[in-house]
Amino acid sequence: MNQSLGEQRKCKTLVVGIGSPLRRDDAAALYLVQELRRRRYSCVLECPMGLELCTHHIKEIRPKLLIIVDAALGVEAGSVTIINEPPSQILWTTHNINPRLMHRYISSYTGKVVYLLLGVKDVGIGEGLSIEARRAIQEALKLLKEIITA
Repeated sequence: MNQSLGEQRKCKTLVVGIGSPLRRDDAAALYLVQELRRRRYSCVLECPMGLELCTHHIKEIRPKLLIIVDAALGVEAGSVTIINEPPSQILWTTHNINPRLMHRYISSYTGKVVYLLLGVKDVGIGEGLSIEARRAIQEALKLLKEIITA
């Protein structure tokens, strides 16, 4: 986030993208956050090394709504799913921290936490997104536009 702390605190809805740019479709959430920035939505945060390394930023901002975006192999490729509880460990293919533990921690300083899961195809080593991941990003952008402007 390229904002001062005062500007960051004005973010009522914060969109956080998680993923590894070196694991193909796992970077989908990072691409989504970059696209939101291009569309001039500044209340975004990229966490390429895992949510646990970004919690201090989230805690400073204290959003009323925290939307955590991540790639998930357990979701139909090319689709998007929103859930209100942390996803099962099975869906978090490249993250080792317990999702329930992390949810409990970040919920202590946010109003509400939701998870936007992008259905992807390939999280193998490499760069570039599959067609399915790109489709999921486009669907997620439409959904986020509705949520953010509500």
